[in-house]
Amino acid sequence: MTDAIEKYSRSDGTFPLITNCIDDEVCEILVRYKHQPMLEKRHEQLKTQYNVTPVLFKNAERIEAFLFMYFIAMTIQALIERDIRMNMEKRGIASLPIYPRREGMLFSHSIQDTFLV
Repeated sequence: MTDAIEKYSRSDGTFPLITNCIDDEVCEILVRYKHQPMLEKRHEQLKTQYNVTPVLFKNAERIEAFLFMYFIAMTIQALIERDIRMNMEKRGIASLPIYPRREGMLFSHSIQDTFLV
């Protein structure tokens, strides 16, 4: 029993991360991995806030064009949010009262939230 515990304790705290990025530094891969939930949250907005599903087009090209337009909109939204965060940091603003109840937020999760005030 103690042999098994000792064997498994050697791998305690190990975080296995499988990747095909063999030329990248380990720290860089981990940083990219930790950023993944933010990307997934952005794409989740397609289904929730933007209510993109279901797409009822019959032509595949129209579906692609429709989703491309949403991709452009999400990119613009991300750029605006980044600009807001960078300006907040420059001016030493820790939070913005963006909700009607004037609750502070470090940054908006959606550009729609920014204009609720």
